[in-house]
Amino acid sequence: MINYGAMGNVIRSGSATAGTNGGHDSAAGCGADTASFALGHPEKLKDFADRAFHEMTLDAKTLISTYYGNGPKPSFLDECGGGSREALTEMRRFPEDYDAVAASGLDGHSTHHSLGQLWVWQAAHKDEASYIPPAKYPAIHQAALVACDEHDGLKDGVISDPMHCEFDPVIPKRNSPSGL
Repeated sequence: MINYGAMGNVIRSGSATAGTNGGHDSAAGCGADTASFALGHPEKLKDFADRAFHEMTLDAKTLISTYYGNGPKPSFLDECGGGSREALTEMRRFPEDYDAVAASGLDGHSTHHSLGQLWVWQAAHKDEASYIPPAKYPAIHQAALVACDEHDGLKDGVISDPMHCEFDPVIPKRNSPSGL
Protein backbone atom coordinates (compact mmCIF):
# COMPACT_ATOMS: atom_id res chain seq x y z
CA MET A 1 0.00 0.00 0.00
CA ILE A 2 1.04 3.58 -0.38
CA ASN A 3 0.89 5.57 2.86
CA TYR A 4 -0.63 8.81 1.59
CA GLY A 5 -1.06 10.18 5.12
CA ALA A 6 2.64 9.96 5.88
CA MET A 7 3.46 11.37 2.44
CA GLY A 8 1.17 14.33 3.14
CA ASN A 9 3.10 15.05 6.34
CA VAL A 10 6.37 15.08 4.39
CA ILE A 11 4.91 17.50 1.81
CA ARG A 12 3.61 19.77 4.60
CA SER A 13 7.18 19.93 5.95
CA GLY A 14 8.32 21.41 2.62
CA SER A 15 9.99 18.31 1.23
CA ALA A 16 9.24 16.17 -1.80
CA THR A 17 8.19 12.54 -1.34
CA ALA A 18 7.38 9.40 -3.31
CA GLY A 19 5.84 6.00 -2.64
CA THR A 20 5.18 2.66 -4.29
CA ASN A 21 2.93 -0.33 -3.75
CA GLY A 22 5.74 -2.69 -4.77
CA GLY A 23 4.06 -3.53 -8.05
CA HIS A 24 0.75 -4.90 -6.79
CA ASP A 25 -2.31 -4.05 -4.75
CA SER A 26 -2.95 -6.01 -1.56
CA ALA A 27 -6.45 -7.28 -0.83
CA ALA A 28 -6.22 -6.17 2.81
CA GLY A 29 -4.61 -2.86 1.94
CA CYS A 30 -1.34 -3.50 3.74
CA GLY A 31 1.56 -5.72 2.79
CA ALA A 32 1.59 -8.86 0.71
CA ASP A 33 -1.26 -11.06 1.93
CA THR A 34 -0.22 -13.85 -0.40
CA ALA A 35 2.19 -14.33 -3.27
CA SER A 36 -0.66 -15.17 -5.65
CA PHE A 37 -0.04 -11.93 -7.59
CA ALA A 38 3.28 -13.42 -8.76
CA LEU A 39 2.11 -16.91 -9.73
CA GLY A 40 3.22 -17.38 -13.32
CA HIS A 41 4.75 -13.90 -13.32
CA PRO A 42 8.28 -14.02 -11.85
CA GLU A 43 8.87 -10.40 -12.95
CA LYS A 44 6.15 -9.30 -10.49
CA LEU A 45 8.02 -11.03 -7.66
CA LYS A 46 11.17 -9.19 -8.72
CA ASP A 47 9.19 -5.92 -8.68
CA PHE A 48 7.95 -6.65 -5.16
CA ALA A 49 11.40 -7.75 -3.96
CA ASP A 50 13.33 -4.66 -5.03
CA ARG A 51 12.82 -3.36 -8.57
CA ALA A 52 9.66 -1.29 -7.92
CA PHE A 53 11.28 0.48 -4.98
CA HIS A 54 14.51 1.26 -6.85
CA GLU A 55 12.64 2.40 -9.97
CA MET A 56 10.38 4.61 -7.84
CA THR A 57 13.52 6.19 -6.35
CA LEU A 58 15.04 6.90 -9.76
CA ASP A 59 11.76 8.27 -11.17
CA ALA A 60 11.19 10.47 -8.10
CA LYS A 61 14.67 11.96 -8.38
CA THR A 62 14.10 12.67 -12.08
CA LEU A 63 10.76 14.36 -11.40
CA ILE A 64 12.18 16.41 -8.53
CA SER A 65 15.16 17.52 -10.66
CA THR A 66 12.91 18.43 -13.59
CA TYR A 67 10.39 20.37 -11.48
CA TYR A 68 12.78 22.15 -9.11
CA GLY A 69 15.82 22.42 -11.37
CA ASN A 70 17.98 20.27 -9.10
CA GLY A 71 17.80 16.96 -7.27
CA PRO A 72 16.90 16.33 -3.64
CA LYS A 73 19.47 17.53 -1.08
CA PRO A 74 19.77 15.44 1.01
CA SER A 75 17.97 12.34 -0.17
CA PHE A 76 16.50 10.51 2.83
CA LEU A 77 14.63 7.20 3.09
CA ASP A 78 12.47 6.51 6.15
CA GLU A 79 10.74 3.12 6.23
CA CYS A 80 9.36 0.73 8.81
CA GLY A 81 7.41 -2.52 8.89
CA GLY A 82 7.45 -4.26 5.52
CA GLY A 83 9.04 -1.17 3.99
CA SER A 84 12.20 -1.78 5.98
CA ARG A 85 12.87 -4.79 3.75
CA GLU A 86 12.97 -2.50 0.71
CA ALA A 87 15.07 0.07 2.59
CA LEU A 88 17.66 -2.54 3.55
CA THR A 89 17.73 -3.84 -0.03
CA GLU A 90 18.24 -0.29 -1.32
CA MET A 91 21.13 0.28 1.08
CA ARG A 92 22.79 -2.97 0.08
CA ARG A 93 22.21 -2.97 -3.69
CA PHE A 94 22.01 0.74 -4.51
CA PRO A 95 24.02 2.67 -1.88
CA GLU A 96 24.14 5.75 -4.13
CA ASP A 97 20.33 6.15 -4.07
CA TYR A 98 20.09 7.79 -0.63
CA ASP A 99 22.27 9.95 1.59
CA ALA A 100 20.64 8.60 4.76
CA VAL A 101 18.32 5.67 5.53
CA ALA A 102 16.18 4.87 8.56
CA ALA A 103 14.95 1.26 8.43
CA SER A 104 13.16 0.89 11.73
CA GLY A 105 10.71 -1.93 11.17
CA LEU A 106 10.82 -5.51 12.29
CA ASP A 107 10.95 -6.78 8.73
CA GLY A 108 14.68 -6.08 8.64
CA HIS A 109 15.10 -9.10 10.87
CA SER A 110 12.22 -11.14 9.48
CA THR A 111 13.54 -14.63 10.12
CA HIS A 112 14.30 -13.90 13.77
CA HIS A 113 10.96 -12.17 14.23
CA SER A 114 8.96 -14.95 12.55
CA LEU A 115 10.68 -17.72 14.49
CA GLY A 116 10.16 -15.75 17.70
CA GLN A 117 6.43 -15.52 16.98
CA LEU A 118 6.34 -19.24 16.22
CA TRP A 119 8.13 -20.01 19.52
CA VAL A 120 5.61 -17.92 21.49
CA TRP A 121 2.69 -19.66 19.76
CA GLN A 122 4.15 -23.12 20.43
CA ALA A 123 4.85 -22.26 24.07
CA ALA A 124 1.32 -20.93 24.57
CA HIS A 125 -0.30 -23.94 22.90
CA LYS A 126 1.99 -26.74 24.06
CA ASP A 127 -0.74 -28.19 26.27
CA GLU A 128 -3.82 -27.03 28.14
CA ALA A 129 -1.77 -25.82 31.12
CA SER A 130 0.39 -23.60 28.84
CA TYR A 131 -2.53 -21.55 27.56
CA ILE A 132 -3.38 -18.31 29.40
CA PRO A 133 -7.01 -17.35 28.83
CA PRO A 134 -7.55 -13.69 27.92
CA ALA A 135 -9.75 -13.25 31.01
CA LYS A 136 -6.55 -13.52 33.11
CA TYR A 137 -4.66 -10.79 31.18
CA PRO A 138 -5.87 -7.89 33.39
CA ALA A 139 -4.71 -9.65 36.59
CA ILE A 140 -1.31 -10.45 35.07
CA HIS A 141 -0.98 -6.88 33.82
CA GLN A 142 -1.80 -5.47 37.26
CA ALA A 143 0.66 -7.83 38.97
CA ALA A 144 3.41 -6.77 36.54
CA LEU A 145 2.68 -3.10 37.28
CA VAL A 146 2.84 -3.72 41.03
CA ALA A 147 6.19 -5.49 40.62
CA CYS A 148 7.87 -3.15 38.13
CA ASP A 149 6.13 0.19 37.60
CA GLU A 150 8.18 2.15 40.14
CA HIS A 151 11.59 0.92 38.88
CA ASP A 152 12.03 4.21 37.02
CA GLY A 153 11.22 6.21 40.16
CA LEU A 154 7.71 7.14 39.06
CA LYS A 155 4.50 5.21 39.68
CA ASP A 156 2.60 6.13 36.52
CA GLY A 157 1.07 2.87 35.23
CA VAL A 158 3.90 2.39 32.70
CA ILE A 159 6.77 -0.10 32.94
CA SER A 160 9.48 2.14 31.49
CA ASP A 161 12.35 -0.31 32.01
CA PRO A 162 11.04 -3.77 31.07
CA MET A 163 14.55 -5.23 30.74
CA HIS A 164 15.05 -4.80 34.49
CA CYS A 165 11.60 -6.02 35.48
CA GLU A 166 11.92 -9.17 37.59
CA PHE A 167 8.21 -10.03 37.43
CA ASP A 168 7.52 -13.76 37.20
CA PRO A 169 3.86 -14.68 36.64
CA VAL A 170 3.94 -17.88 38.69
CA ILE A 171 0.64 -19.72 38.77
CA PRO A 172 -0.54 -20.09 42.40
CA LYS A 173 -0.30 -23.65 43.69
CA ARG A 174 -2.96 -25.04 45.97
CA ASN A 175 -2.06 -25.60 49.61
CA SER A 176 1.04 -23.41 49.32
CA PRO A 177 1.65 -21.33 52.48
CA SER A 178 2.45 -18.22 50.43
CA GLY A 179 -0.20 -18.85 47.79
CA LEU A 180 2.52 -19.11 45.14
